[in-house]
Amino acid sequence: MKTEVRTITPVVATEMLKKNLNNRKVSENHVRFLAEEMRNGNWLFDGQPLRFDEDNVLIDGQHRLNAIIKSQTSQNLLIVTGLKKESFKVMDTGKNRNAADALSINGEQYYSTIASCAKFIIMLKSGTSDRNRIGRTSNSNIVKWLDNNRAIVDHIKTSDKLKHAFSGVLTNTYIASFLFLFAENDAVASEDFMRKLCTGLDLSEKDPIFVLRRTLIKEKTSKWNMPPKDKQALIIKGWNAYRLGKTPKFFRWNKDTDAFPNII
Repeated sequence: MKTEVRTITPVVATEMLKKNLNNRKVSENHVRFLAEEMRNGNWLFDGQPLRFDEDNVLIDGQHRLNAIIKSQTSQNLLIVTGLKKESFKVMDTGKNRNAADALSINGEQYYSTIASCAKFIIMLKSGTSDRNRIGRTSNSNIVKWLDNNRAIVDHIKTSDKLKHAFSGVLTNTYIASFLFLFAENDAVASEDFMRKLCTGLDLSEKDPIFVLRRTLIKEKTSKWNMPPKDKQALIIKGWNAYRLGKTPKFFRWNKDTDAFPNII
């Protein structure tokens, strides 16, 4: 077995892929994702090798090679040659690092919740509220997002107490994320809204926060699980009513007839 680090150009990648005989089917979505990371300078050499067997057949690395071609960039890669043919059977059995892993490595205390909140906020700001429609968010983008949005850490610290006050009706991710999103328009009002929603203190029956709180508790204690998109829409509608001083008797949102509400 031999190892070396080489700069792989699109031309070299094309030649290497000619030796890709029995590999798994290429995922075009994964290739697009890697190519975008390479074009944006987010893809870094991490020591993960391209692997060739003793007959010089490529057995690992086709997605990275295809991404180099698609991105028209050159990347440094570790090349391992001379592996036993049987080694292909035990490859890729490990767990890929996710955003929480990357944040943990960076020393973040609330790494798991930060990653979840970042994805949640990016999702809502994309205007879709559907995780499956925004594509993959890379670990490096999550780390960069945190660099520019450190306030989320303070909101996460607050969210734990509020979650317990609300008996787990809302998760830390929901509480911290909406604290963050609402604070972009009014930080004081955001804290007041979420404190009252989670504790039930200082509320009258006509208060829009009381109406929203009652709706969320009813959903939590019933056998029917409200779809996440519906819950997000109702929370935003509750916030908007609070901001506008409205006193609705109930909150409803129909995904088939109503536009997803914007935060005001």
